[in-house]
Amino acid sequence: MGILRTVNAEPVERAAEVAGNVAFAVVFAAPALLALLGLRDRPSLLVAAGALDLVLAFVTLISLIGLVFVAPGVMFFVAAGQMRAGGSPSRSIAPVLVALLLGTVAFFALFAREDPVCWARNPLRASRSA
Repeated sequence: MGILRTVNAEPVERAAEVAGNVAFAVVFAAPALLALLGLRDRPSLLVAAGALDLVLAFVTLISLIGLVFVAPGVMFFVAAGQMRAGGSPSRSIAPVLVALLLGTVAFFALFAREDPVCWARNPLRASRSA
């Protein structure tokens, strides 16, 4: 997602929104990072990764890019099903809810404030400073 935002942006936006593109990449990499942590016999983290991946797929479905996130989300659920579950159900549900909440809030926080980018050029001002 970060690469797509960088490639599809106008040249002025590329220079101004480097941090925003990195933030998008981090938000969309979060399910994979949760899944990596879940490989250490923690199926609840794999369920959390799958749920967050499907939420992000649903949110980005407008541009059809979200379809890319459906397959990994389903695979995270399958991998969680292959592991034997241990612990109480409340301990298993908590990481799922926390991951969904934090991931969704992080995604929408990307749109909370837009930094303005000035598209106008003022040739008079440039000649005075020279």
